[in-house]
Amino acid sequence: MVLSHLLRNCRRLISPSRLVFRFHPIRHMSTGEPNGQQATPPTGQEEISKSACGSLVKRAAKEAQRAALKAAKGVRPTPEAAKAGSGSRAAAKKEKADSKVIEPVFVNNVPEGDKKDMNEPMASSYHPPAVESAWYSWWVKSGFFEPQFGPNGKILPAGVFVVPAPPPNVTGSLHIGHALTIAIQDTLVRWNRMLGKTVLFNPGFDHAGISTQSVVEKRLFKATGQTRHDLGREKFLETVFSWKDDYQARITNQLNRLGASYDWGRARFTMDPQLSKAVIEAFVRLHDEGVIYRSNRLVNWCVRLNTALSNEEVDQMEIKGKTMLTVPGYDPRERFEFGVMLIASITHTFSILDERITVGTTRPETMLGDVAIAVHPDDRRYKHLIGKRPIHPLIPTRRMIIVGDEIADPEKGTGAVKITPAHSFEDYEVGLRHQLEMINVLNDDGTMNANAGPDFQGMKRFVARKAVVEALKAKGLWIETKDNGVMQIPVCSKSGDFIEPLIKPQWWLNCKELSQETLKVVHSARAGEIKIAPKATEKEWYSWLEGMRDWCISRQLWWGHRCPAYFINISGETQDVGLLPNQTFFVPHAAVLIFFFLHLVRRRPTVNFGWRGVILRRHRRKLNNASPMKNSLCVKTMMCLIRGFHLGCGHFRSWDGQTRYVSLPIPFLGYVLTSLLHLLAKTSDLETFYPSSLLETGWDIIFFWVAKMTILGVKLTGKMPFSEVFCHAMIRDAHGRKMSKSKGNVIDPIDVIDGITLEALANQLQSGNLDEKELKTALAGQKADFGKTNGIPPCGADALRFALCAYTSSGRSINLDVLRVEGYRKFCNKLWNATKFAMLKLDDGFTPRSSADADGKESLVEQWILHKLNECSVNVNKALQDRSFMAATSAVYEFWLYDLCDVYIEAMKPMTAPDTPMEHKVSAQNTLYTCLDQGLRLLHPFMPFVTEELWQRLPRRPQDSTPSICKAAFPVHRRVFEAPKAMEDFETVFAAIKAVRSIAAPYGLRTNLQVIVCSLDHATAKLLETQIPTIQTLIKGCTSVMVVTKTEDVPAGCLAESIDSNVTAHLLVAGVLNLKNEITKAEKRILAIKMSVEKLEKQMKLPEYESKIPEDVKDSNSKMLLNYQKEIETLRNQIASFSAMET
Repeated sequence: MVLSHLLRNCRRLISPSRLVFRFHPIRHMSTGEPNGQQATPPTGQEEISKSACGSLVKRAAKEAQRAALKAAKGVRPTPEAAKAGSGSRAAAKKEKADSKVIEPVFVNNVPEGDKKDMNEPMASSYHPPAVESAWYSWWVKSGFFEPQFGPNGKILPAGVFVVPAPPPNVTGSLHIGHALTIAIQDTLVRWNRMLGKTVLFNPGFDHAGISTQSVVEKRLFKATGQTRHDLGREKFLETVFSWKDDYQARITNQLNRLGASYDWGRARFTMDPQLSKAVIEAFVRLHDEGVIYRSNRLVNWCVRLNTALSNEEVDQMEIKGKTMLTVPGYDPRERFEFGVMLIASITHTFSILDERITVGTTRPETMLGDVAIAVHPDDRRYKHLIGKRPIHPLIPTRRMIIVGDEIADPEKGTGAVKITPAHSFEDYEVGLRHQLEMINVLNDDGTMNANAGPDFQGMKRFVARKAVVEALKAKGLWIETKDNGVMQIPVCSKSGDFIEPLIKPQWWLNCKELSQETLKVVHSARAGEIKIAPKATEKEWYSWLEGMRDWCISRQLWWGHRCPAYFINISGETQDVGLLPNQTFFVPHAAVLIFFFLHLVRRRPTVNFGWRGVILRRHRRKLNNASPMKNSLCVKTMMCLIRGFHLGCGHFRSWDGQTRYVSLPIPFLGYVLTSLLHLLAKTSDLETFYPSSLLETGWDIIFFWVAKMTILGVKLTGKMPFSEVFCHAMIRDAHGRKMSKSKGNVIDPIDVIDGITLEALANQLQSGNLDEKELKTALAGQKADFGKTNGIPPCGADALRFALCAYTSSGRSINLDVLRVEGYRKFCNKLWNATKFAMLKLDDGFTPRSSADADGKESLVEQWILHKLNECSVNVNKALQDRSFMAATSAVYEFWLYDLCDVYIEAMKPMTAPDTPMEHKVSAQNTLYTCLDQGLRLLHPFMPFVTEELWQRLPRRPQDSTPSICKAAFPVHRRVFEAPKAMEDFETVFAAIKAVRSIAAPYGLRTNLQVIVCSLDHATAKLLETQIPTIQTLIKGCTSVMVVTKTEDVPAGCLAESIDSNVTAHLLVAGVLNLKNEITKAEKRILAIKMSVEKLEKQMKLPEYESKIPEDVKDSNSKMLLNYQKEIETLRNQIASFSAMET
């Protein structure tokens, strides 16, 4: 009654808060739930301002409790009631344990783009949803993320900083690897913005051609049983665009939740019209210069996706010996043999006696495409056969040829190698050297074509594998099948299908030529124009750049940029586009959206037609790449023109879902993309923001991504596209496994921010694209990782960002433990509580000094904390400059936790007591304010939300109108804060404090501590005497501190710890500890340690110890033995001290 009455009165008195709490279990978010969805606002009965009503509610609860206790007095429970009570206590204990997963669900009632009302009292504890709400939309609306220029429109005096953000694929939600990239990039962006630079952080979204089409096709088939061919191109593209819109919105929400400070006014999608123009313009330029060319060459072909792939889109599956595997597109119950070597013989009838050559293959179906056998030209066994033409063992109408080539190693196998130029990259090179016929035996869909022979035509490739083996056995040519040991099988990274090398006419980029041009620029880069970090990747980067191969840039997809290459339909004739030569294609000089008019300039047979095009600027240009064709008359009408021209081979490719064709900053920065067009070649944006300052990426894609960006950047602009490349590590799970959806260990950053139950994690997997086997493995992996915590606890965006930066070092892998992220959430709570407590020390009327500089009247501990603040500022700036994120986070973490919270805030308590002189109190307050203000600024690049929330609650210095912490100046070195003498003196004082804590801790002494510090040096003794209030405050439970200068002045019954040769700390324990019990406990502990030592020494004396035990284990054992010995020595000293006290 009392409680409900007070709550009703509270609602009458307090106006409804904009920030409303409801308590509810951790969310169960499925994949279909929008990440930004918020809980329904509470009803009037539930809506209570927790911070405003907190004191009344607590008071009411206490009164109700006292009333209940009073009513219960004198009533003795019956045995039955007591028994029932024990059960209720157990239930209550269980309920308390279960309550740990209860989190308050926050409802943000702040209008979009408005600033929070900071007049609301601070909540009792840190709650991430409440803290992180509203700030981002206010930042964006206020324009804080837009580049700032000087009054003259020029970049600010501090300089310019540009980070091209790799656009995430619209294939799905972001994962924790994206969160790492964002955390690192945004930390640098916010830091440079606070340093006063003109900063651009440009967002974008990647259409990710092959990845997106693959994902949408899978989802379409799973949902409807239809393929893209069933829908048709137009309907399928509508489906993909719908997918793109949904996931672009989802990704945008994730980026906002992570606090990425992008300039959203410049956001781009890689298929936006302006970007498409730039891509096509780049294609035309490169084609005109011969850098892009069309060639019928061997490519990686994915049967499942029906497209060519680059090497970077191919994974290598390692198998050991005979392995039975399922194949995508086949009956999942059917398995095929991999990892074995088929040994067969080929009979030759070109001499009086039949001769046989034995060959081997791990891909029997490709024997149907064999055209030659290679032997080493110096191999005496086969030298006389070179040039002979044996009959193909399975296709009697085909004559093969024996060639002498060094691909054959006389020391390996039989010394003879079957050559299939159309289905092997190595054999393709042999075919070119010997001008062999390239016979393709596979259709695009993975079935055998007519070249494979009538017995195999129409078979699926792996069915044909079995059939070939049986055919060889039937002819008596099969010898044996044996394990091939460890081998790599190429697999499509998008579909999981096994790659087939096929001869295909494709568009290629001449990387060899471009890399040579780039290396001329890069030679100066080695002297400092471009910086590669960590240093370990630099050598590999240059080595890879020097050995680049030509790159296939076209794809057979429906989704993506179409190559601007046209061919002509000749009336009455059927032409196979795939077989047309390069010269048959017309690549217009103009960019896009241009109608091309065909003019017949000659009518004599077998001559070339001239081409004229109307370019974007509406004037005509004679095109040099006239295409040869037969004499035919083209009707000059628009309709005929549209029917007569068709786009050539498919679409441009994408790399690793990160970049598009013509990489450099083209896929990243819309302004650079558009500037490639003639009309925009001299934009101010291009001059201001290109080249970019830093490219931040994963080390695993530095070579094929960054190198290609570099060569194209130099080719198209004449400049390196960036001055620095920083490569972060690859995120793995807590066990060191690579994150993979099929393993169930891929983490959505929103799940770490908001928390998610194990059941909800499982639901996400079950609604995905995993097959039954993968799903089972993934669910087991989730249970192993998150079963103990029943999912992922809510940590907040700030804790996640800080943890990811704290993990980032020069290594190549990060083993992410979510529990460590939760630890940084507790650090946020520490910040919250420290600031809340500190605000109590800053009275309502407190106004900070106009300057943060010290005025020379600070006490010793104030001088010390300002010196530590200065050190922290220097260390954080240097660490960020060196891209040492682990060092930067460690520096600011240690300042807040160990210097400010553990020492200064505690030490200043007596300085703000009522009886303290006002001058000392104001000085302590100003020092505290400076530390809070500067400390929050140091943290802001890593933790943007909680620092903004806390900084907004601080009072402002006079004439300071800075609207947001993200616009505040970043702390740098201040000479006035340097206090080396004060630092040295306080370290002496703090050493005495730590020594006393060290003495008290093992015995759990927390009250009535009597401390004596003996200093043989009088100057040190005088220093310690002046700091007695600080010493007493910083030692919990300390009731008295005495400083003496003679050893005999130390009372009996003390335990001591030496600080240095002159100073010793003593703690009086006589009469406090039961000395006999302590001696007994120490003796028992010595016995236990001796048993452990005996056991360890026994193991170390075993004969096989030195030879079989790993070095790290032996080192660990040696350290353990040393620690045991030190502990025994310490315990013996304690026994001696206690025994002396008893006498």
